[in-house]
Formats: sequence, structure tokens, C-alpha cells
Amino acid sequence: MQTFEEPLTSKAEQLVGTVDFKIDVNKYISELVEVPTGVKALADLIEFNKTRADQELPAPFYTDQSQFIELEAAQVDDAYFAALAKDFNLGRTRGIDTTLAQFNLDAIILPTDALAPLPAAIAGYPTYFSHFAM
Repeated sequence: MQTFEEPLTSKAEQLVGTVDFKIDVNKYISELVEVPTGVKALADLIEFNKTRADQELPAPFYTDQSQFIELEAAQVDDAYFAALAKDFNLGRTRGIDTTLAQFNLDAIILPTDALAPLPAAIAGYPTYFSHFAM
């Protein structure tokens, strides 16, 4: 079994999340029924914003597209698949699955702080949140 810090310090989920978000953004844009701007992908959106920066990137709010540019650079490649495998190992094999087996559990209940869903998220397992009055 791993320590809880190991998934927190891993950069695998950041890479997976970035690539997955790029895929989802491109899918969303490509499925729009009507696009008067002609934008069909994230790269088109970046270019559209560049050519109309005075309208699309007004200061002080949206002066750069660094997040879009970072997303556009993300690729489904060997590094992405290695990160998926690392997440699977950290979240399932050495994480939740080991904990369930070691303690003969059917479920894990955690406090709902910001870090609680991380192991399930990287494992690809569902989570359920409920608020209980104390």
C-alpha cells in the first residue's frame, strides 16, 4: 500500500487531465451546430482570439491565452499512456483496491475535504458525496 502523499506529488493526473480536457474542448467545439466564427477546434479558437485580441482578450481580464496554448500543446502520446498507467497503479492497484482487500471493505468513507476524491478520481472510480448534519 502507498502513502497518501504519493498521489499528491505525482504529476501524472495533471498530464492526464490536461490531455483529456483538450480532447473534450475539441469535441465540444466540433459538435456545435452553428459557429459563425468558423472555429472548429481549440487551435482555431486561439487564432481567432489572437486576430481579434482587442475584442476577445480585453485587459485586465483575459490578456493572454497561456492556458489554451498549454492545452493545445498536450498530446495523446506515450507520456499520456504512461501517466494513465501510473494513475491506475496509484489509484487502483496500490490504492483503493489494496485498501478494500486489506481491510475486507466494501466501501471507503472519507471526510469531504478537497483531497478526499483524489484516489477515486485517478483510479477512475465513482464517488458519492453527501452532507450530514451534525
